Amino acid sequence: MFYLQIALLTTALIATGTSLLLAVGTPFGNLSKLLTDTDNWTTALAILLLFFLLFILLYLSVRSILAHIERRSQQNTARFLTILENIPYACIVLTDDAIAYLNSQCASLLGQFTRPKPYIGMSYFDYIPPNSRHKVMELLQKLLTHKHGTWHRPLQLLCANRTIKTVIATISPIIYRGERSLLITMKQNDSWSKLLTRFETKQIQLTNFTNAINLTLFQINDRGVLIYLNAAWKKLSGLEPALSIGKLLANFIHPSERSEFTEIIRAINHGEKLYGVSKGRILHTSDIPRWVEWHIEGIRDFEGQTACIGYLIDITQRKNTEEILRNSRRTLSLLVNNLPGMVYRGRYDRSWTMEYISEGAFELTGYSPVDMINNTLISYNDLIHEKDRGKIWSEVETALEENRPFQLVYRIIRRDEIVQWVCEHGQGVYSINNDLLAIEGFIYPIDIQTAQKFLSSPETESS
Repeated sequence: MFYLQIALLTTALIATGTSLLLAVGTPFGNLSKLLTDTDNWTTALAILLLFFLLFILLYLSVRSILAHIERRSQQNTARFLTILENIPYACIVLTDDAIAYLNSQCASLLGQFTRPKPYIGMSYFDYIPPNSRHKVMELLQKLLTHKHGTWHRPLQLLCANRTIKTVIATISPIIYRGERSLLITMKQNDSWSKLLTRFETKQIQLTNFTNAINLTLFQINDRGVLIYLNAAWKKLSGLEPALSIGKLLANFIHPSERSEFTEIIRAINHGEKLYGVSKGRILHTSDIPRWVEWHIEGIRDFEGQTACIGYLIDITQRKNTEEILRNSRRTLSLLVNNLPGMVYRGRYDRSWTMEYISEGAFELTGYSPVDMINNTLISYNDLIHEKDRGKIWSEVETALEENRPFQLVYRIIRRDEIVQWVCEHGQGVYSINNDLLAIEGFIYPIDIQTAQKFLSSPETESS
């Protein structure tokens, strides 16, 4: 019947063209002449009637053809839906992200309604877990707009009882009722579901492990944008990791160190270096920056894109301790250098080799510390009066053997060759194994009366 209608339509078109050529010659000129000629008005009327009949035939034929095409389309759709209803897999058709059709197996899988009809028009993404919803939306959009062809992958469904089921999904672009749509066929796979559950368990364990680490772990893409942070980031910056992901890591670094950090990232991204280490400050919500030591390494992600991973060590306490120590050393140095004498640390040898001498050495001996440290210009033993050297060595040796402090009074020869009486208080410095490491003490000037009084005391005579 369909082919007969096509033949009639073709015949009508040919007859119309032939009638126009034979009866009127030129279509509009001769027809106008016939209509104004009273003797030929019956011929003109017959031609107009023929045109009208041919138009009616053409209209009816076209209408019949369109109706036939619509019936065939409906029949094909009905066959297609019958096939989907009878296959042993859950099937769903999406048009503009809304459910246009699903079979009974899919309705049973989702579990919200017992029949497929109530699902029609609902959003498919209501049945996708929130943590994977965005990725699935992007994928379906690519399949619709870029015609990527059939796609296979595991897919998670959020069922009516709030349980998550894992299925193997096959997604293909189709034309459904004249619109671009997507056909999703889903097959439950218990072994894959168990494997995915084990993977998710391991992922949760890994996340818990990284969050328990006191180091801030991070990952940035090739533009320096944060794509991962562990829980330690909150302590370091005062911000939740989720609020910082998607922002430039450089924005959280103190402006004075920002250029150094960006240069390290640039060098890693361009392959000029594989690893970078430096120190800087991370801005904190309390307006008190935290000092960190950052370690950064370049990697390639799963899509072959350049990225960087690394960790931040909070060294704020160390920096504060170093500052306290610097201030303490500065205070101690100021105190020692203003004492009326010489603080020293030296070796136990015949030269009394000095490793450290305070600034008071110049006023006491006439030599600067640089002249005497490591015997650069003169050893301390050369300054001691020749008659006192043996006694000093003997007394220090005895004190060190008995592991006790010592006190000495003796003479030194200053650089200007003036004899100066001095008093020395010292003791040995020992390791945990009781090995002698050095001798430390303080030497200061005394007058001759004080020296004679000390030398004539009973304790000195008995020693």
